[in-house]
Amino acid sequence: MNPFNNPQIEIQGLPQAESLEFHSLEPSYKTALLIGNTVIFGIIGTVISMGFIFSDEDIPSLVLKIVPSVFLTIVFFSYLSIIFGFKNKLFAVRHQDLNYKKGWIWKSRMVVPFKRIQHSEVTQGPIDRIFKLAKLRVFTAGGSGSDLTIPGLKLEEANKLKTLITSRITDKQKLNGREEE
Repeated sequence: MNPFNNPQIEIQGLPQAESLEFHSLEPSYKTALLIGNTVIFGIIGTVISMGFIFSDEDIPSLVLKIVPSVFLTIVFFSYLSIIFGFKNKLFAVRHQDLNYKKGWIWKSRMVVPFKRIQHSEVTQGPIDRIFKLAKLRVFTAGGSGSDLTIPGLKLEEANKLKTLITSRITDKQKLNGREEE
């Protein structure tokens, strides 16, 4: 029987994640986000306005002040988030994993090893199609939704990344002796 062994790793010897070369999303994705926000907030603003205009009841003045103020505050911060947060949406591909970081106020970085990926897909919304952009969605075991989504990629680049992921998944299956014929 092997005795339990769990030696400590010196933090100074860990690889430097900051030295990783991250790539920006397509600049046209920022425009697509701004257009999408404008459409969504335009619809919501119209519905709110119509609710006020066609209401049969007398609307208290406090509601008439608070609802538009809250709505405009949400719109303002949403646009700020796109404008200032866009430059922080970056991705990198290494030999064994996929990295994505984002955030303007709250920053996050996600690393998904290829060996944990079950499958991936490339999706496009209507605005994405106009700008020839796509999202790469990566799924790992145990989750009902995608575990990592990298938006704002050129369609060709997203498909190349999907092909790379598929080849890594196939390589993993071959190593495990589970290749299906």
